[in-house]
Amino acid sequence: MPVTPSAHEAARLRVVANLSPREIEFIRAVCHESEPTYEQVAKQMGVAQNTVNGYRENIFHKFGIKSKAGLVIFAYKWGLLAKGG
Repeated sequence: MPVTPSAHEAARLRVVANLSPREIEFIRAVCHESEPTYEQVAKQMGVAQNTVNGYRENIFHKFGIKSKAGLVIFAYKWGLLAKGG
């Protein structure tokens, strides 16, 4: 009998499906314990700060996130900080 994912895991898969690989990379960079600024994240990702701002705005809009703290909570809730995310 096939194993069906739990409701939380099914929801997590939907969240991940709505994020691009670069958006996930952005989330992991922003949520790092060193608390980097968006400018530092842009440098780390090798993109302009406007690109990072675009990632942030897209993610905030898609998921109703209002702040950097909210992004950290979102990332933790959906298991996006693990390498397998």
